[in-house]
Amino acid sequence: MQKKDYIKEFGSLIQSRIFTLHDVLAIKGATEKLLEDVDKKLLTQEALTIASTNKGEVNLTINELITTGKSVNISSTTTDRFKNIFDFVEQQFAT
Repeated sequence: MQKKDYIKEFGSLIQSRIFTLHDVLAIKGATEKLLEDVDKKLLTQEALTIASTNKGEVNLTINELITTGKSVNISSTTTDRFKNIFDFVEQQFAT
């Protein structure tokens, strides 16, 4: 579902409380855009022993790392993106 679909379904009640990655970080596209390609390769190399940017393999990797409790150091660019999202959400819902 897209932002406009949620607004259409739930009305003005949520209009000021629904955001996309584009609203927060000026990123267009899927959630995978949050991760730099170098980080996708690093994550898949750690969990699957292959360096890949394939969406399915990256998603599998994230699940594997969560399940096993492993952590991987990712780039400051990717880390900053997640930090900015959390800061934005905190700011929006603090009022």
